[in-house]
Amino acid sequence: MFLLTFSLFAEWRTLKSQGFTIFYQAPEGEKKALEVIKILEYHHSGMESLLGNSLKRTPVVLEDLGAFTNGLADPVFNSIHLFPYPPSTGALSFAENSWTQLGIHEYAHMLHLTAAGGVPAFITSIFGNIAAPNLLAPLWLMEGIAVYAESRLSEYSGRLNEGAFSAYMAARTGEYRFPSLAEATFEPASYPGSRGAYLFGAKFIDYLLRTYGEDKLALFINQYGASPLAYISPLIPALGLDRTAKRVFGKSFHRLWRDWQRSEEIIFIDYKKQGKQVTPVFWEIENPLVHNGKLYYQRSYALKTSVFDRQWHYELVEQDLDSCKTKKLVSSTSPFSGPLRIHRDKLYYLDLGIETGFANIWYRGYGFTTRLHQLDLKSGKEKVVLKEQIRAFDLLPGGEVIYARDRAAAFGSELYLFEQGRKGSEPQLLLESELLIGEILAASEHIYLSARRDCQNFSLYSLEAADLQNREGTEKAAADPLIPLIETPYRESALSLYKDLLLFSANYWGEYSLYGYNTQNRELYRLHEGGYSPVIADEELYYVAVSSDGKALYRTESWPERTSFLEFPAQEAPQMELPEIKRGGYLDSLATLLPRVRYPLLAAEITGDSMQVMRAGAGIMGISALGDIQYLLETLYNFNDQVTEIDLSLETKIFNPLLLSFALTTVEEYSLESRLEFPLYRSINNGLGELAAGAAATCFETDFSRLSFTPFLFSALQFPWTSVDLWFQSTLERRDFGSSEDLTGFFSDLRISRRFTVAAAGIDCSWYYALDRARWQLPPIRGYLQGPLSQSAVLFSLDLSLPIFKLRGGLWNPSIYFEDIFLVPFFDICLAGERQVRYSMGAEIHLEIKALSVSTGLPLDGYLSFAVNREEEISIFLGLKSPLSAGDIFRQGQTLVPANR
Repeated sequence: MFLLTFSLFAEWRTLKSQGFTIFYQAPEGEKKALEVIKILEYHHSGMESLLGNSLKRTPVVLEDLGAFTNGLADPVFNSIHLFPYPPSTGALSFAENSWTQLGIHEYAHMLHLTAAGGVPAFITSIFGNIAAPNLLAPLWLMEGIAVYAESRLSEYSGRLNEGAFSAYMAARTGEYRFPSLAEATFEPASYPGSRGAYLFGAKFIDYLLRTYGEDKLALFINQYGASPLAYISPLIPALGLDRTAKRVFGKSFHRLWRDWQRSEEIIFIDYKKQGKQVTPVFWEIENPLVHNGKLYYQRSYALKTSVFDRQWHYELVEQDLDSCKTKKLVSSTSPFSGPLRIHRDKLYYLDLGIETGFANIWYRGYGFTTRLHQLDLKSGKEKVVLKEQIRAFDLLPGGEVIYARDRAAAFGSELYLFEQGRKGSEPQLLLESELLIGEILAASEHIYLSARRDCQNFSLYSLEAADLQNREGTEKAAADPLIPLIETPYRESALSLYKDLLLFSANYWGEYSLYGYNTQNRELYRLHEGGYSPVIADEELYYVAVSSDGKALYRTESWPERTSFLEFPAQEAPQMELPEIKRGGYLDSLATLLPRVRYPLLAAEITGDSMQVMRAGAGIMGISALGDIQYLLETLYNFNDQVTEIDLSLETKIFNPLLLSFALTTVEEYSLESRLEFPLYRSINNGLGELAAGAAATCFETDFSRLSFTPFLFSALQFPWTSVDLWFQSTLERRDFGSSEDLTGFFSDLRISRRFTVAAAGIDCSWYYALDRARWQLPPIRGYLQGPLSQSAVLFSLDLSLPIFKLRGGLWNPSIYFEDIFLVPFFDICLAGERQVRYSMGAEIHLEIKALSVSTGLPLDGYLSFAVNREEEISIFLGLKSPLSAGDIFRQGQTLVPANR
């Protein structure tokens, strides 16, 4: 085991400066680690000044998740994780340097959320950062500050400068649907969903700091971090956040939000709706393409048909331009990645998949890849043409696939040619480029590209098709033949071609518009103000635009207006020097295992007016910076038995993707368990989503005299509207293996969920079977207070979830939000041994509630349950529970027995 551990983690290295410890996997990750530590140290002092806090040796872990861009900050356990695949689309792609944008955003979280002073600083020193007051704030405030921080470094980077945020706020303001403070806080299940916290928060923070001064941000963070009243702010912001806002800005957040609304109404007073809408509104519509009188596009949306259960749908659609009739061509559980292309009545598209073998711990060694699909538009047959890390692709006139993937050792792209359909064909490297190619659009003689240099945004380039014909191998790929057409500090992307006009979207001055570049006379035309992804069909311009409810395709008869090439002030890349660094290894991660969370424990029994303390103690928690080891230890003193009790759990991903865990408890019962779980297969695509196997060995009883062995198997099928989960386990005890008993038990659980546009149906079927005269204590079905004791049983449950009313409203003071109401009719039956038959039917009414202005609120499910069982007993219960925890927070009711009994 020691040798295996050593071999697995000998590659983890660290670079340590005064402010950061960068974790990376050698040797490939060292160049990236050097760049990251240089960037973070360069911005270190500026960020501390902006946010009024300072940190030392913040752990930053660089992990490879393939074609996935994101980052996360953990202020409680003190680490940052970066997954820096430079995106080609979306708001995050407007970044001159992805490392800078991600790193600064996450470091802003760390500085903001760990700030504490006064009494809260003393409390935090005892319990850890989990008690830091700035954690007790809504997500829009956390993300708004971080997006502001990422956007202030350059006018050509950051989501506040990109244009999509402003376009959506223009729609919300111009359509008289300005978001409320409650909507921004509690993230209702409507567009823009989880992006609302980033969008509303960033625009509001930007307004505040432009109006009152950037120096007020550090003042606000530090005053709130030093206020003991911050601990009750989640319930009543008037006593916490609003009180601090009045001190710093002179007004409560509620009044400041209204001021921001009036400011936006002035800015967008001339707002005009887009042209004629030709598609319904969805959360996202992307990559339109016109072919033979048909419009093709990708759409995605979130659908909620049961309590706090939001499901994403990804669809590829064909729409007739004349009749507007639509046909769903593809429905997937996986997001699309990149544009659509059609060649000889075959449609090509990319989607995401996952595979093993990536250098990360966070996703257990899995990473995202892309798959190139071919869909025959006549027969409907589909196949996967190529599995690769494809960033961009198109088809040449002869049907060959030309695609770009990122260079492994340096910034830039490799361009490949793949002759599909030829047996044994392998991709052929055509050239390497120092530019990162984000889009490819192939014409007969030219190939047009959206590409960018390092520390720049995507611009337009061309490549002569003839230059590719004789390129074979890497030797001839040394010269970079990409010819610039339009180079600006902003982003040019979303390419399409109409005759000699190269159409594209650009976000000049932070506002999106549609342009055309004449490839013959090299003149520039402005096609339309606002919108994304232009295409032309029958002399009409089609494009994507945003409204309050999402995005749709629009059509207009406007025609090109010639414009001059635009000039923008250049912004020189900062000259960064490598700080003084020290090198380390995996031991630096082990050093971060000191307990970051410390808390007291107290168990008491209340009888009448008296309270008797039963147990008292303390607990600690810790997670390594890499996230490969985590533990919890609780120690309690039992005053009744006068003994010390412990509860210990340890989980490790050292042997990724194998997950190992250990647990020991002497609280109320004695148990020592070791458990392992191994994913045999994982996928995010339609079909088999997961297959995992594992086993647990448990010693229990006071003298640990019993030993059980429990192997288990889990599988999951996933489709856009249906999911099937199956769990099977067997519990074995044998005297031959050291146990004091001979027992055998089997358990399986099958869950089937079928979703519709306006409802969801669920089936849950559990099977229990025991040998050796053992008995199962079965859980009760609805309508009964207790389950039977039986050697074998089948439990069956059928539910139908019906959304009946959308409330979607709430308050800032006190912080509470009411979302949707569901009616859930049900039927339960229990068939146990000895002819024990129980069944019930009834209905539940569920009210979705979100309380407390922390993150996006604490989700609560308030329910009223009515059931009639076989014995004609009527049960009525009122309860409250949360999807974040098992069991009920509150449950009160009664069972009415028939009078004749």
